[in-house]
Amino acid sequence: MKPIRLLCLLALAWTATLPPTAEASYFGDTLGISPYKSWKTLATPRFDIHYTAGLEETAKKTAQYLEEAHAVLKESLFWEPHHRVQILLLDNSDAANGSSGPVVRFGITLYTTPPESWFSIGNTDDWLRMLCMHEYTHYLNMDPVQGWMWALWVLFGDAVRPNTLWTTWMLEGLAVYMESAHTQAGGGRSAFYEMILRTAVRDQKLGDPSFMNLDRLQGDNPWFPEGETPYFFGYHLMNEVAHGARKSTQTADGRDPLAFGDQVFGRLSMRSGGRVPFFVNGNLQAVTGRRWRQVWADWAGRSVARMQTELTTLGKRPLTPVEALTPYELELLGPKPSPDGRLLAYTADTDDHSRTGLFIKDLPSGEIRRLTSKRMGATHAFTPDGRWILTSSLRPIHEYDTYSDLLAVDAGSGAEVWLTEGLRAKDPALSPDGRTLVFSVSRQSTVGVAAARLQYTAGEDPRLTDIRDLYFPPALDRASQPTVSADGKWAVFSIHRNGQVGDDLVRVSLEGGKPETIVHDGSRNQYPTFSPDGALVYVSDRSGVENVYRDREGEAPVMLTHVDTGVRFPSFDSKGALYLSHFELAGWAAGRVDHPSNSTDWRSVAVTAEGPNGAHGADPVPPAATITDEGAYSPGPTLWPPRQWAPFIQGSGSGLYFSGELLGFDALDLHEYSLIAAYDTYVGMLEGSAQYSYRGLGPTVSLSIEQTTPFIQSGSHGPSEFDRRTRATVTASIPLRGEWSVFLPALSFSWERTVTHFRSTTPDTLLGSPPLPVATAGFSLSNAESSPLAITTERGYRLTAAGRYYGLAAPGVWKGAATARVYLPISGHTILTPAVAFAVANRNGGYSPALVEVEGGTPALLNFVSPFAGSGSPFSGLEGLSLRGYGQSFRSLQAAVGSADLAFPLARIFSGKDTLPLFAENLLGYVFGESAYFPTSRVALPSVGGGLKLTGTLFVHAPAALTLAVHQGLRPEFGGETQLVVSFQASGVLGL
Repeated sequence: MKPIRLLCLLALAWTATLPPTAEASYFGDTLGISPYKSWKTLATPRFDIHYTAGLEETAKKTAQYLEEAHAVLKESLFWEPHHRVQILLLDNSDAANGSSGPVVRFGITLYTTPPESWFSIGNTDDWLRMLCMHEYTHYLNMDPVQGWMWALWVLFGDAVRPNTLWTTWMLEGLAVYMESAHTQAGGGRSAFYEMILRTAVRDQKLGDPSFMNLDRLQGDNPWFPEGETPYFFGYHLMNEVAHGARKSTQTADGRDPLAFGDQVFGRLSMRSGGRVPFFVNGNLQAVTGRRWRQVWADWAGRSVARMQTELTTLGKRPLTPVEALTPYELELLGPKPSPDGRLLAYTADTDDHSRTGLFIKDLPSGEIRRLTSKRMGATHAFTPDGRWILTSSLRPIHEYDTYSDLLAVDAGSGAEVWLTEGLRAKDPALSPDGRTLVFSVSRQSTVGVAAARLQYTAGEDPRLTDIRDLYFPPALDRASQPTVSADGKWAVFSIHRNGQVGDDLVRVSLEGGKPETIVHDGSRNQYPTFSPDGALVYVSDRSGVENVYRDREGEAPVMLTHVDTGVRFPSFDSKGALYLSHFELAGWAAGRVDHPSNSTDWRSVAVTAEGPNGAHGADPVPPAATITDEGAYSPGPTLWPPRQWAPFIQGSGSGLYFSGELLGFDALDLHEYSLIAAYDTYVGMLEGSAQYSYRGLGPTVSLSIEQTTPFIQSGSHGPSEFDRRTRATVTASIPLRGEWSVFLPALSFSWERTVTHFRSTTPDTLLGSPPLPVATAGFSLSNAESSPLAITTERGYRLTAAGRYYGLAAPGVWKGAATARVYLPISGHTILTPAVAFAVANRNGGYSPALVEVEGGTPALLNFVSPFAGSGSPFSGLEGLSLRGYGQSFRSLQAAVGSADLAFPLARIFSGKDTLPLFAENLLGYVFGESAYFPTSRVALPSVGGGLKLTGTLFVHAPAALTLAVHQGLRPEFGGETQLVVSFQASGVLGL
């Protein structure tokens, strides 16, 4: 009877703070923190603000806003950090963003580029101020550690922060509440949030599991409103908590006043900072007397009543019928008809693709084609002959900057021609004569408007000449979606002036000159265009709903659409039909209005956002912050003490593997270090490593020393043979980012010694080698792609290749390896993954690590639908190939492993239970066929298998998976066996 081995694997990590690796920086490369730039530090009483040249004034404003945020929020959240907060100020991306994490004293990252007007975060008065309020709310809320939790801090270091394990909707909801309560804008005051809520009530979907309820709120949502889900619903639930607290304080004499008003959030935060995480219902009930399900019910009841009143008001006039021309997607931007009216171009973000795409619809036939992938970029223009679509997209410029550039895409073939490089240009519009292109351009935290001459002749590629600024506003202002007037004389655009509520429409002559404000009423007036008769048309939220308006000089604005949801991006064809992005609860679609209305009576159908309950609006802008120090950046103050002590446990039928890690890095992640100690009960020996990495030279240079057990041969009563390797290594690598790919070359030199232990004798027989120099070079290349509904990587490939030279006494010993994996969509989200790996050695020279290793036994820990362990590393194939279904490992001069995995979704769950920190996403199945082949002996070792995998999240977006599988090796004479695999994997996240 074949042996059956039960492999039980458990992998746990408190946070996603990974140890530094030789392949890539821990977070510096990811954030785009360039080591090439000259960094400076500005210090205030509580903050260290790190910035680069050109951001001096922005850094001073940031200091002012952060000190204000501290003064305001400490009164609500009852907390002050016990250490200085590190702030990274970045202007290396044209996508507005921010992140915060007190875990391992990560700090706060602020991207200073103002957000696009169509972003959900675009409803701002002062973007930088609101961003500081939002991110510092995260920091103060997640930072507290009190009571007996300090004991865990002693054991685990700065990774221990109980409030970081609040559900994401609680964390983000509180931050949106505070940004809205202490400014005149924010998500809580936006027409966008009102639109989602009103549409849900209209369609009777509020609380319906097919849209969203409390059970489904605990984890990721792959459908609209997708990434906005925790912000939108979290804000409303936190707003309801504040509403209930204020109501209670008016009727309940003698109760603790700290439980009411904004300070209810301080009570919640402080109490949970000293409690076992996850029990958020008990914490809320102790402070407010309600549980979260009651809060949801109370909010839903109030919202239904309020939105029904709004819908009654909006129903006083007939609604404009909008014909949907495309499916409703997560986002759909800038629908634009071609000059002949046959084609419709638009950008869409779909739930079955991870990359936003440029799409085109043939209106007569109804055929929709995806022309190309792109990142962001909202508006489009056609060349006069309709051949080229002019648009914009983000792309990597250098290793650390991601900027927007103008792009021409052939409407027939999808061929691409970049019109600019590193200009930070976006959202082009073409003059009626096809000669002048206007567009937005970013520079030092500000967005202005530029123009260029379009050189284009039929049959040739378009190009731009004579690029010039038309208007560049004061710092931190944002000019958006410029267009050209029907007479070709004016560029008209929307501008948000920093510190002002709403957006104005402004025009400036194409010849240059002073700008002239043409629409200014405190509303968000956006997406200007011109009708065929030359009238100015735009979208405004002046009625509380985003609708299309027309302005003619000397006349009152005319409402061209009256919808109860919202519209964006109007444009016209030559016949006067109006195209736009139209919202319904499933998302956004390209729509058409054949007969726009002509009503000036928009006030009769106006509605008003509720806003934060009891909030007083923006606080007065504070005076400039006190600058305590300013000068060149120094890494020393943030390198020590270390930031994390992380546990790791792995178990199998052979024994347990315990390890602990110490991790540290400076504020810019120029320096990293880690120390790891481990004990393997199977071999009964200690292991360990120490590593230091430096990014300041451009490539990441790493120095490490380690003692490990890379090879174990199992016997009947424990390991019969194993290697103990001592190695010191220096490695250099740098990730080179393409438009959709990452190329990672790496080079290392090491000195190593391996001692083989034979336990068939007593005492052990040892066979060792002298210290040997080893040189290794390799690369990895990946353009892998996923989607919101993916169960595994869905498209693209991953390649690695590497070679290693061993400087033995008898020279010329080497080993090479390569791996390749391709992801092929079969149908829907069923994915076939063929893979091959091979390794070859010329001879071992008496040194066993120079041989090719095929590792049986425990499957690859981090990805069970994969035959290769650690395949992301350029050197992975050199360290060993993985083989499922066999209980032992093999060494040879040559080996190859080929496999085909088929993964398929069985159930879409995307639900948890109440506020429990467990959220199930997908149940999937997989089957595989695999075989190792050894050419020198002509032996093949086939295996087959399959299993079930339940994926989901724990706590705050912590990926988790439970796998039950059977792997069957088909050659028992070579250790083939039935392996029952039971595994659970989980890791955490760093910040928000």
